[in-house]
Amino acid sequence: MNRKIYVVFIIVFLLAGCGGKAPIPISPTVTNTAVSNTNNTVSSGGIQLSVISAIKQDTYDVGGQVFTPNSPLDECLIVEASINGGDSKVVQGWAVSITDENGRKSESNITTVKTYTVSKDTTIMWLFVVARTSHSLTLHLPDEQAVELISLIK
Repeated sequence: MNRKIYVVFIIVFLLAGCGGKAPIPISPTVTNTAVSNTNNTVSSGGIQLSVISAIKQDTYDVGGQVFTPNSPLDECLIVEASINGGDSKVVQGWAVSITDENGRKSESNITTVKTYTVSKDTTIMWLFVVARTSHSLTLHLPDEQAVELISLIK
């Protein structure tokens, strides 16, 4: 089972144009923020998601491949959500982004989906590059849905 997950991770990384120890490109832009939901569960496109965690760290390591932001002023943000209904392939194709308190926008660089054999639970993880100084981050999903991550950030 773990081997299948790593194969999926590696394939997604290669398709995204990333390799081991490669910097993650980022193009910060300023955008308007949609109305945010402080509840961690949202419904978008008929699919319900529950945001489980948001973790900031210097690098992101999957199966020995290490991903690092281009700038020392940035860090990785890994957002994990449970897919409570609907097709995970649809969710995997969504354009999701993060904005910070200054309006800086980051698109997801890497998306991975995993399904647990016993429980049949499916989760999705998105990797973003954000400023180290960011403290208020909002996840933006289709249908103008948004989730404030401040209570989840570790």
